[in-house]
Amino acid sequence: MSDHGSDTGAKILIAEDDAIVALDLQGMVTRLGYDVVQIVDSSQVLLNAALRFRPDIVIVDMNLSGTPDVIEVTSQIHESLDIPVVFCVGVPDLSLLARTKHLDYTAYLMKPVNPDSLSNTLDTILYKNKLERRVREAERIWTQLSDKCRVLQFFRDHSLAFRWSWVKDGGVRMEDADQNAALFNQSIERCIHEVTLTSDEFSWFSRLIRNSDNLHPPALVLAVPEEDSAGYVGLVIPVQGESVF
Repeated sequence: MSDHGSDTGAKILIAEDDAIVALDLQGMVTRLGYDVVQIVDSSQVLLNAALRFRPDIVIVDMNLSGTPDVIEVTSQIHESLDIPVVFCVGVPDLSLLARTKHLDYTAYLMKPVNPDSLSNTLDTILYKNKLERRVREAERIWTQLSDKCRVLQFFRDHSLAFRWSWVKDGGVRMEDADQNAALFNQSIERCIHEVTLTSDEFSWFSRLIRNSDNLHPPALVLAVPEEDSAGYVGLVIPVQGESVF
């Protein structure tokens, strides 16, 4: 597995009605370091198993038998539980494939499943899904912070500040579409780098940043850690006028 995406111990639910194929998949998944929570052989059982075990990924045969059909069930799982789905495809069915377009973090593996392809697919999906969840959590924290602090909300409402988030493996992400917001990316990255060099723990901080190349005006950076200590969410407030300092 690749270093950036490996998530040893992640829970995998397998839905396959061919017993031999199911056992083969279970062996490959287990050897990759993941935990197979259950193997099911019909779409009826799949939804209940997902609700019970809350797996990190569902690997499912696209032609799995049962009613409702597998696309309806995996759509329910994805929408209600936010669980990525990997479809194993024997003979491609364009009508079925078209019905999976609305699912985020969906991947497809051709049968017979290759161990390397399986490894790369699971790594990539877990990594991307984890980053997306971190961003959503950062947005939730920021919303709570803004709601509780009228001063910060004033800056946001009057377009006097830009919202950002940062995760270790994903870098700075500006939440505002304003092209001026992107000018602060490098300065915020440098600021976070300096903070993390002096401490292994994530804690709130504020910094005044200046840019020697005059790419952006002086600004105040405010940052609070995410609840899982995996990154920061914050605000950058440009300050016009040197008299402020």
